[in-house]
Amino acid sequence: MKYPLLIGILALTSCGLETHIKTDVRKALTLCTGEEFVARVTMCQALLREAAQVNGPVTVIVSDAPRLMQELASRGLTLEQFLDSPLSTKYARANIFSLPKLSTGSFSTLDGVVHSVVCQQNDNLCRIDGAISGSADSMEADYVGGKLFTMNGWLPF
Repeated sequence: MKYPLLIGILALTSCGLETHIKTDVRKALTLCTGEEFVARVTMCQALLREAAQVNGPVTVIVSDAPRLMQELASRGLTLEQFLDSPLSTKYARANIFSLPKLSTGSFSTLDGVVHSVVCQQNDNLCRIDGAISGSADSMEADYVGGKLFTMNGWLPF
């Protein structure tokens, strides 16, 4: 048999067993920069730029891109201005932990701010500083080198 591993995986998936695609969190951010929604692309570009500077695993907080657009508008910035400004670095550093995953405890983001994290259900649902909450990783991917949390907001920047 020429492809026994491939045949084995196909047999398992046809029996209803899930196989997760393993990808680095940074790869997920790279893929996000190729999406069509400009606000989300901008958010991912800022996060990727900073995540790429960190050796080792990172846990990244992403949120609703239209909310980021509203925040920038309130600060008098367009998406293009944001990406070229120091504010994009502040945003990214405030929303990236140099950790393989979040768990209950106190942890610093890349900007040095310590945050209180409370997690439940195997650390996949977390609340940070009692202000934002969300879940880790989508069902389609099993991230290595960190976690990607989709939350209902972002950490102050």
